[in-house]
Amino acid sequence: GQNFLLNVYASTVVLCILLSLAASVKVFIFIVGLVFMFWFYSHKLQKLPLIREITATLLAIAPFIAIWLHYGSMHFGMFLYVGSLAIVGFTREVVKDLTGNKGNIIFGYQTVVVAAGQQFTKRWLVYVNMLLTIGFAIGFFAFVNVWDYYSIISGFSILCSLLIAFACVFSREQGAYQIADTMLKSIIVIHLVSVVFAAGVNW
Repeated sequence: GQNFLLNVYASTVVLCILLSLAASVKVFIFIVGLVFMFWFYSHKLQKLPLIREITATLLAIAPFIAIWLHYGSMHFGMFLYVGSLAIVGFTREVVKDLTGNKGNIIFGYQTVVVAAGQQFTKRWLVYVNMLLTIGFAIGFFAFVNVWDYYSIISGFSILCSLLIAFACVFSREQGAYQIADTMLKSIIVIHLVSVVFAAGVNW
């Protein structure tokens, strides 16, 4: 039920804040800021087309950026890794809007799909993925040019995101969007779990 979920959410947030305070002041400030942004997103930004999708994507990758900055592992391969995760996450946000378009219209959520229409949004999503793929290729050949772990998993994720976005253009059934959403979730899981594999190789 909704009350149970809200209680679990509130308890988890309080526990996270207490644990972050025990870790360090910087972690505490970050967690409190992140909790506030989640609240601000759900009450304000979720009602704004495009801002809604971009903010949801940034909030999803914020913990990884924080870990990246905290440990000082700032190199271009890691930038490609986080950036490609953001691309897949953004694509999934738009696909989620396609999946729940009827419900969003009924409840008055102003998503990109509601504001611009399904066909325009799907074509636009392909163009965005194509531009980001080109940007990835330019960044890779200009600054990395080595097929290491970060480059391989980033290239795999971006290519899958582009292909799924392209497939959505030819889809009209809700079931197809649900399959696309599941595939994007699977790519995100592979993207994240592969970090463990990379750490094992480095050890």
